[in-house]
Amino acid sequence: MIPFGGFLLAAGLIMALAVADRLDAVDLSSAGWIVAAVGALLMLAGLFTANAARRSEHRVVEDKHVTTD
Repeated sequence: MIPFGGFLLAAGLIMALAVADRLDAVDLSSAGWIVAAVGALLMLAGLFTANAARRSEHRVVEDKHVTTD
């Protein structure tokens, strides 16, 4: 999720800041800012989920079966 968010952030900033064209009914600058915002949100969500997974506690339970003859 974090790499895809970084890709969207970079692509959106390129669209917003480096492209000066307009399509028929689409303002590429506004669309770029929207894509960049979605990318930033994806990166933040990925960081929060990665941090939550790192802080969780993992326990290992071993069962030992003892047989007596």
